[in-house]
Amino acid sequence: MSETAFHKKNIDIPEEISTKPKLKGFIDLTDVFLFVLYCIGCFYLRSTIPNFMFLPSAIVGGLLLVYWLLPSKNNPKKKNIQTLLIILRIDRNTYHRIDEDGKAYVGEIEKNTK
Repeated sequence: MSETAFHKKNIDIPEEISTKPKLKGFIDLTDVFLFVLYCIGCFYLRSTIPNFMFLPSAIVGGLLLVYWLLPSKNNPKKKNIQTLLIILRIDRNTYHRIDEDGKAYVGEIEKNTK
């Protein structure tokens, strides 16, 4: 291979490589950790839940846990629980433009910000 042919190749080298440890497909190691915490929580809460309601509540809670750990349809590369946290932390303030004069316009009302 000649030296000129070698210099003509452009190789994209990523600056940072980040991968999440996964077990199978979309199951992260953090998902397994949360599932183990859920099982431990069920074990400790068993005494507070009546015996006839323990199995149904464990099943419903497990299904909810699986739903929250599934990938979100609205936010790519995020799980449903991460989407919920984004929604809960959203900034609900209304921002208005400020002109170069230092006047803010809120609807039809003009306020002097200086």
